[in-house]
Amino acid sequence: MQGIESKKHQNMLKVIAQFEGLSSICGEIIPEKHESKMRKNASELKGTHDYYLILLKELEECIHSYNELHESLQKLMYPYIRKMNTELRKK
Repeated sequence: MQGIESKKHQNMLKVIAQFEGLSSICGEIIPEKHESKMRKNASELKGTHDYYLILLKELEECIHSYNELHESLQKLMYPYIRKMNTELRKK
């Protein structure tokens, strides 16, 4: 599974902040259509990353829950499997 690189995202956030700072100082160098599209995409990028972090947290919780259940089931089953195998060898 491929994730989102945190460093890459942090760098992009710095670029976005730099763009916003320069844009407020320099005025209307960029056509309105392009600037609004960049701002919209920047907002969506931030939202998508936030959603990714939520999903990643849920996935980590799911993996933890799975591992706990796996271990619990293993501890319950293995003694009886060994016992049944021993009984089968006796026959």
